[in-house]
Amino acid sequence: MAAFITNGSEYHGKENMDINIRPRFFGTAPQAMGIRVIDAQGASSVKLTFFGKIKKILMPYVAGFQGGTAASKYQKKLTLVEFKAENEYDKHDYANMILEQIVNKGGINQNDITGTDVMTAERTVFFDAVTADVFANFWLGDTAKTHTHAGTYPDGSTAYAAGEADKFYNAQNGILKNIQTDVYEAYVSKQTTITGWNQTTYPVLYLTESGGTVYAYESAAKRTGAVGTDKLFSFTATNGTYPYVATVTELNSSGFGGTVTLEKACTSGVFELHYNQSDYITKLDLPAALTTDTAETYMNRLFRIATPELKALKDAGLLRFYVTDSILYNYEDTLKSGVTESARNAMIDGVSRYTCNGIPLIPMKIDQLIEEDFATTFPKDWIILSTPENFCLVINGTSNFSETRFWFNPDLNVNRQRTQFETGYNYILPELVAVAYKA
Repeated sequence: MAAFITNGSEYHGKENMDINIRPRFFGTAPQAMGIRVIDAQGASSVKLTFFGKIKKILMPYVAGFQGGTAASKYQKKLTLVEFKAENEYDKHDYANMILEQIVNKGGINQNDITGTDVMTAERTVFFDAVTADVFANFWLGDTAKTHTHAGTYPDGSTAYAAGEADKFYNAQNGILKNIQTDVYEAYVSKQTTITGWNQTTYPVLYLTESGGTVYAYESAAKRTGAVGTDKLFSFTATNGTYPYVATVTELNSSGFGGTVTLEKACTSGVFELHYNQSDYITKLDLPAALTTDTAETYMNRLFRIATPELKALKDAGLLRFYVTDSILYNYEDTLKSGVTESARNAMIDGVSRYTCNGIPLIPMKIDQLIEEDFATTFPKDWIILSTPENFCLVINGTSNFSETRFWFNPDLNVNRQRTQFETGYNYILPELVAVAYKA
């Protein structure tokens, strides 16, 4: 039975998962990148449950019960999307090649390469392409993406034009799109140093710059009206260097004070400050062009503005910088011009990695895809600080419709391949992500 399954041409359910899907998505490659992979076990969605943090519960002893509110409970639902990959090839493709001798057969099935070494090689190439496309969508999927140039889909006859929906990427939003959707504004960090902020009264503050000063209002409507008596506080919009600690000036007896840290100039900036910043992803804007030491500078800055929950994972070795090659090469140039590379190198999951501030750099390997398939306005340089398994890939290869099939079609005299399965992806907790990319 084992030999029959291994050499078979059709794989369904658990066979499909164990033989074709699991070795490619539950192995060392995702682990080396710190990606959490979940087997949906036939389901088309997965719910992950998390407990929120509890703060300030330790009190001096007094008689009686002093308990308060239990920890909040959060659920993250990952919905899967069905994908299909197909290919076909003819034995004539190997004409005049040494491979022709390997597949040389006579008779009515002379184009059939079933059971040959060439078929094994074709399977490997096929699934390598499937795996690469899954991870391309994992990082770069965008339901609103359109083609940047004209071309033809894999069937060889269906053409697409620039500006049309891009079926290679638009089945589901990937990690970068989800992060861009949920980022916090990039002007200010450490808003917790603002004093007199009542969460119940002002859960959100609405800010705008005018004449070199940033003003805060209690609503978007009052921000638009810009009436002087509606202003809660102000601070300077610019400074020569960043980050810059700006003093908060109380207005109209609002009770606000303290300081706020500017991460960049707030000129022409309209943004909001949320009291509960942990519901959003912390963001820095990278400069338009990478210059000397840009990568090192912004990786260090990103760590410093990360949430306390994220920074706390450093001592346990549970932080990673996910970076594009452009960032990796910029940092490599920094190392070669100063500190020896070996001083900032570590073995992570069996792979030698550069480290910055003791945090390993994991290449996302998406630079070429961005250059070839995305508009020039799409950010090309990325730094994401997170922790292993906060990025999740869910695979369902055991449902009734999931299958992998390799067969010879005698009517058309061609060999064909097909695989069908469901997959989904997302980050899990926003407070465990900090990101830097060009605005």
